[in-house]
Amino acid sequence: MVGVSQSKVAPRELRLLEAWAAAKHVSWPASWAKPMIRVPLPSGRYVTKSLTPMPTERETLAACIEERDRIGMAIWGAKRWREMMAVPKRSVAKHRRERVTPRTGVQLDERPGRAPCWVASWYEPENGGVTLPDQPGKVASAPRRKRSKSFSFGTPHARFSSSEAAFAEAVSLREAMERRWYSVVAPLEESRVNHHPDESTEETTHG
Repeated sequence: MVGVSQSKVAPRELRLLEAWAAAKHVSWPASWAKPMIRVPLPSGRYVTKSLTPMPTERETLAACIEERDRIGMAIWGAKRWREMMAVPKRSVAKHRRERVTPRTGVQLDERPGRAPCWVASWYEPENGGVTLPDQPGKVASAPRRKRSKSFSFGTPHARFSSSEAAFAEAVSLREAMERRWYSVVAPLEESRVNHHPDESTEETTHG
């Protein structure tokens, strides 16, 4: 992660508040001398960078978006980055370092009185896709819905005889859904960019 220090100045008034709010991963707090860009990495951390203001606020915002996209596409690839910008909320799955489940997106449901099960859950866009923004700085329409599937075990009527077998199947499904819908695949310790098949996976720089 690239650390950036900000010198403090007297608060200034921004006139393009809606445009700044719509520009994902770009901000300019009133007490900062320079606007800030924070581009997510597959690990959940960020590349951070500040930009020297341009003569006008509109030019400054445009420069921030351009630099954000330059860094983002170098990390994620052009197609994946456009998809990430089309989602108004978090683009990278949040991995909790202290979690009760051994795999993000898979959890145990003990279900008293019934067979316990491992549950794989994921988010996918409604209608199988997203509407990409036609202008920089605009938030696209990208509603998502949560989906899940259970894998029971340990009883005569359960699908699997053991917890290990049910867990493996739940993880397999979660991984398949990550490859299909997510910008990042693999657990936290191995997280990596989910490149589109028709894009190069060669390492690129983003300094």
